[in-house]
Amino acid sequence: MTAAQPIVYTSDPQWWRRLAATLGFTAVTDEDPVWNVVAAGGFWAVHAVEQGDPKDGTTELHYLVDDLDAAARSLGGAGASIERVTLDDVGPMVLATAESAVTLSVTEDAGQAEGNPSVLPIWYQDDLSQPSAILESLGLRRRVWSDAQTWIDFAAPGGGLTALHQGDRARVEFSLEYPGDLDELRTKLAESGFDSDIVDEAYNRTLLVAVPGRDALWINGVQTDLYGYQRAEGAVTS
Repeated sequence: MTAAQPIVYTSDPQWWRRLAATLGFTAVTDEDPVWNVVAAGGFWAVHAVEQGDPKDGTTELHYLVDDLDAAARSLGGAGASIERVTLDDVGPMVLATAESAVTLSVTEDAGQAEGNPSVLPIWYQDDLSQPSAILESLGLRRRVWSDAQTWIDFAAPGGGLTALHQGDRARVEFSLEYPGDLDELRTKLAESGFDSDIVDEAYNRTLLVAVPGRDALWINGVQTDLYGYQRAEGAVTS
């Protein structure tokens, strides 16, 4: 059963750990200066790097699967370039690179995480056809998509979401989805020292959390207005 576990690289891991706890994520790993994993809707890893590291402020797509060999075969069938590596303290890993040069990583772990908020990493690029095939090859299921096929989001059966968004530059951005009251969440964040604003989007409201040294973190409300969109029959809303 596949679960999403996006990895946020940061030179300020303590800030991200504190944010995750405030949002209601629970720790999966013991607190560590370099690597921490939390869970709610899906998993979320925070990886510490030095200031000035090219990865500082970036997000990587990562998925946990039951069968790594089967995942590698499926990803190759979706046209991804496959590399198998073994990392200290991690073990065997599959790296799958799309034609756009976006690389996602996969490890074998039967973890499952359900709850709120849900992780919602967003993969941007111009042509979404291969990314769609890659995510579906891992067992993710389409949930909501625009009629114009410029936005497609997927639910992982083991927890977590992943979205594809048409854009000129191929990249991955970390975001979250929250089905509750965003005003109450904003108050809770403020009480813990986090600055944020709420903006109205066509699909719902979004809470923008100010992040030191990088763009704001988007916490999206669940999409309720489906004008110009479709939702898969029976799909959960978060």
